Amino acid sequence: MISSEVLCELKAGHRPTKQTCWLAYRISRDWWLIFGLVILGFVLSFNGEWRPTPDSALYRELGRNIAEGKGFVYHAEPHDHVYPGLPYMLAGLQRVFGEGVSPILWMNLFFAVGVLVLFFQILRLDFPLWVAIGATGILGYGGEFHLRTSDVLTDVPALFWEMLWFYGLRGLEVSHGRWSRVGFGILMVLGMGMSALIRPTFWILLLGVVIYVGWRAYCSYRWRIGWSVGVSAFIALGLVLVWNFSELNPLEGEYGRTLISRFSDVSVVWDRVVRGVGLLFEEALPSAFLGVDILPGLNTLLILMALSGAVLLFWFSPLFAVMIWVVIVSLLLLGIVPRYFLMIQPMLVLGWLLAFYVLTRKLDRFWGPWVMAAGLLFLVGPNVGALGRHVYHQQYTPFLERLDHGRWIDTFEMARLVERFVKRDERVIVGGLDAKGKRRDLSRILTYVSRRDVLAVDSSLSSNSRWRRWVDELDRLDVHWAILPASRYELGLKGRELIDKGMIVPVRTVGRVGESLLVRVVLRKPVKDEAWRGRMSMEIGDLSLLTEESSVATYIQMYRQGEWVRWWRLSDWMQQTIGPDDVMVMPRGASAWVSYFSGRKILDEQGDLDAYSQAGRWPETLRDARVSWCVMSVTAYQEGSPVREMIQRGVIRPRGRVFEVEGLRVSRVEILIPPRGVHWREWERLNEE
Repeated sequence: MISSEVLCELKAGHRPTKQTCWLAYRISRDWWLIFGLVILGFVLSFNGEWRPTPDSALYRELGRNIAEGKGFVYHAEPHDHVYPGLPYMLAGLQRVFGEGVSPILWMNLFFAVGVLVLFFQILRLDFPLWVAIGATGILGYGGEFHLRTSDVLTDVPALFWEMLWFYGLRGLEVSHGRWSRVGFGILMVLGMGMSALIRPTFWILLLGVVIYVGWRAYCSYRWRIGWSVGVSAFIALGLVLVWNFSELNPLEGEYGRTLISRFSDVSVVWDRVVRGVGLLFEEALPSAFLGVDILPGLNTLLILMALSGAVLLFWFSPLFAVMIWVVIVSLLLLGIVPRYFLMIQPMLVLGWLLAFYVLTRKLDRFWGPWVMAAGLLFLVGPNVGALGRHVYHQQYTPFLERLDHGRWIDTFEMARLVERFVKRDERVIVGGLDAKGKRRDLSRILTYVSRRDVLAVDSSLSSNSRWRRWVDELDRLDVHWAILPASRYELGLKGRELIDKGMIVPVRTVGRVGESLLVRVVLRKPVKDEAWRGRMSMEIGDLSLLTEESSVATYIQMYRQGEWVRWWRLSDWMQQTIGPDDVMVMPRGASAWVSYFSGRKILDEQGDLDAYSQAGRWPETLRDARVSWCVMSVTAYQEGSPVREMIQRGVIRPRGRVFEVEGLRVSRVEILIPPRGVHWREWERLNEE
């Protein structure tokens, strides 16, 4: 248990002495050095450069659309994924300062300093000065805290409004003057309202505040119930107001649909919690609290120590203790997002500091402060190391070449290529997966930098519809261009299906960046009632063979050393020679591909015959299908092919002129039908001839 002496030493107004704890005394005396190093960290990590990420590009694109008077839209359609708070802030900055990223980073820096000031003021309400200085300084040294300050994301703005909310809430509880309560109430409502506009984690914080207020109303004296009821009324009023905005409703929009789907199956929720516990101890909390992943076992030990400090907070700051556990449990149920743990980092820092001070007071006066110093060093050391690495990357010139090992350089070059060749009313599709199948959505960055609508093919197409409807959806989206990676598998399942089935047809390549190509495409819809089974045999394989200003015909000639060039030429010849109602028999390997490119009806050499009739009825099948053309080159067919055998036996005979197309003999044909009951292989007329 915690002794009454320690509880008194951690009350507001208490001043430590050298005799009780020299480390606490030095912290309160050297406050200028602690805060000076924090300011130095902000100065060194600021470079005025944008750290591109898909989410930050989405926020900037929404802000630009609002500033230009287009409204809260993305790709010319109303947006329901992110909350409108940050985009409207960015729009206001763009209206005043222009589109540069420096004003946004200055705003983030203001919010970061505001977080430290508010956290300091919250601690001054309940703790001695040295605790407020020490906890604020440790938070200011945080590597994750500085990293998120340099990002154009909601993390630091959301943390600022969260701290303002809690400052007003705690001030209402401890203040006694009428006007001071009014002031704290205004701060609380302002912080709560802005938190509701920033991101959906507001609902987690609201749950924590409701639990805290209910607990205080239950445990406090009668004259304390008044402020609890007032706070609850403010929360209820804010909840009703927020609920009227559909984009902020937790059950509406993309966040709402994701929330509902995640709780649709209890077994899935349990599996998510089990996996989340391991992720919590080994990745999420270490990166937010320590700034780095140290060692697997040591990570777990340090996080367990931090959570023990979170339990200790119930004696000193129940509001912060409730928030820590509500956030952890909520994210375990919903899914771990490592950067979301930044919103409880200040509370964890406070719990860590108090835990080591309580441990110090249980030891003798000599060893106690040294144990406390070692404990603080375990927290400050990794964070300062992460901060130093962040400063090094921030100050490297040129910046993009160092950031994430230069992974964004090709993306920016491709965006400039898109801006050059693609018209404003045209749209581009790009894959959303990398070669290993991991999600890599570059469409948002390409959209913002190029000022063109670039769509991720997997996320833009309905997951419930069949592949036949995907072409209709792309046609509705008015897609004319595609960014094709070197491997078609980077397009994801839907993009791969559309290319394999010949629905997305590359026409011309206008530029290349690394292994990616900007290609003009056309969409081909399947013929109604056409028998399509499985994928076509010809795969659009190594797209890196495409070069600038090359056509698909040139590509096919290069592909597999010209193996498919004759089928491409045959498609062109069929469009000019064969009528739209004629049916042609040809080898199986390219039948589906030639059908799409030529727009003519093709009967597969083997698959269609096997599906529609038995071997004895193959001639009748060709007649019923009204076959009038055939590729007569026997060597083009597979061994054992029914068409090859019928050509050799004379069941399929040329009628009229025989055309030579890229080494293929093609002609009009007639189908000889044996008498009823006679197998065509045993027909004497064929044997005699």
